[in-house]
Amino acid sequence: MQDPMSTDERQPLLYSPEGSRHGDSGAYSQNGDRHQEDGPNKGKTDEASRLAALQALPWYQRPSVYWLLPFVLVLGIDMGMSTAPITYLIIKIVCRRYQQSNNLLFDGDMLYAPEDSCDAPEIQAMGATLMSRTTALEIAIGIFTIGYYTSLSDRYGRKFLIYLTLVQGLIQQALIFYMSRPTNTLGLWALYVNAIFKGLSGAGMLLDPSLSAYTSDCVPSGEMSKFMGITVVFVSVGIIIGPMLGRFLITSTGRTSTPVMVSVCITFLLVLFMAVIPESLPKSAQLDAEREAAERKARNDGSVLAKAKQFFKSIFDPVLFLLPGRMETADDVDTPPSRYTLLIIIAANGVLQVSIELVRSVFIPYMNVVYSWTAVESSTYYIIKGIASFVVFTAIFPGLQKVYKKIAGQEKKSRTVHDETQFTGDAAPAVSGEKNAAVRMDLIFLIFGCIVFLVAFIIVPLSKNETIVLVSACIQELGNVVGPAYLAFMTSHVPSHQTGKALGGMAGLNAIFTSVGTLLGAKIFSKTSTTAPSTVFNVAASISFLAFLITFGVWGSYRRRRVTAL
Repeated sequence: MQDPMSTDERQPLLYSPEGSRHGDSGAYSQNGDRHQEDGPNKGKTDEASRLAALQALPWYQRPSVYWLLPFVLVLGIDMGMSTAPITYLIIKIVCRRYQQSNNLLFDGDMLYAPEDSCDAPEIQAMGATLMSRTTALEIAIGIFTIGYYTSLSDRYGRKFLIYLTLVQGLIQQALIFYMSRPTNTLGLWALYVNAIFKGLSGAGMLLDPSLSAYTSDCVPSGEMSKFMGITVVFVSVGIIIGPMLGRFLITSTGRTSTPVMVSVCITFLLVLFMAVIPESLPKSAQLDAEREAAERKARNDGSVLAKAKQFFKSIFDPVLFLLPGRMETADDVDTPPSRYTLLIIIAANGVLQVSIELVRSVFIPYMNVVYSWTAVESSTYYIIKGIASFVVFTAIFPGLQKVYKKIAGQEKKSRTVHDETQFTGDAAPAVSGEKNAAVRMDLIFLIFGCIVFLVAFIIVPLSKNETIVLVSACIQELGNVVGPAYLAFMTSHVPSHQTGKALGGMAGLNAIFTSVGTLLGAKIFSKTSTTAPSTVFNVAASISFLAFLITFGVWGSYRRRRVTAL
């Protein structure tokens, strides 16, 4: 999940309430009827009426964030328990097919080979290449389906997206578990078919928007950040517990496939749990969305060409929306961005994302080659990584924010007299002052994140020490503060009525950057795994340094223009 912690009370794009609340369409009474209300306080009144109607429902029919907390906790355990074992099983599947094609199998026709025979660098490189290709395939297809499915959630409810994510995850886990068995008869083509299916069902990217939409339907907008923060804490705890449980199952049974088998059972139980909890979107709202969709369909030309044009427009329009001149600029920032500022920040984030995916996509094969890791060591790695993430986002990141605000507060005091001479009465910048300070803090954390990732990547090949790899994992979690800072910075400069479209464009671009980084990482590792396997870390460090230069250049330009404006 994306971390919802923003640098102040603004909502990051992924958790923007504008896209899922019904204030623009009227409030809903307890029986689901909608009524309109005009006036300047219409949005607040609609929200209050909607929440009051929810509170009037019996507890077992009342949607609440507290229904989600046990779900995300168990889901975090599920993910943490199975992530490393699934990677090892895929490499094992590739190894066995390689052994079979080269007549190196043991025990006659059984697909069996000693575990250590799969540790060869070329086998690890083949596994990394397969995983990168299937990931790129599912993301490439997912770009065309994510927007479609998220729009359907307004018609079929928020649980619809969660079902899609859980079902495709259940199928993937069961498939990999079966293919890892000695009696497996499926070829590697089955993994590509699974990738196509996963892409068609949203590429596993529907969980964040579905959970944020469910939360947005249940809580006041002013408490959105608090409840999303609580949700992330529960996920983090689950991700810490999951690898511990996975490690215990592997050491107890001696089988890497055991955590995956247990994960299949847990995912199935999560599907059943989702069937029990209440839907957060009122039925009348779903019917309204259905009627609006039918009306749009009746108005539009029914030709195949027109439908195809509308389909591709819905896919590419959010991405093209991010081009200079198409986005409006929020009018409550003291230093409006230049024509290309936001586009450059998007590019810098994309470059950094590529560097992160370079390492992530080949990390386990790299550790297998260099340090002969097994699933047990990888589970330990994920435990440490989960603990580091929990500490970063519950203590270090908020602490760094407070330190920055304290330092920035001194500057604010020195400028108070100057500001008061330029604004009088209602025009005083009281409302935008805190926002402007937060925007500057976002930019500082973007630069900070680039530096942290640069350090995390470069120390691995320089030290060539297994302990340093674990230190690097913790440092990378600190660098992940760049995520909420990036979302908050972009949100600050985009008007609320264009937030949804910006969200779609950024999600599409992030998927592209992820795909590029995954493919590039596997390509580099396959070429260097036998001679210089650490090359991928050197390349990632170089790319993250480029992201730092781009972001630092934006910060310098921003600072010069702000000084000029003041």
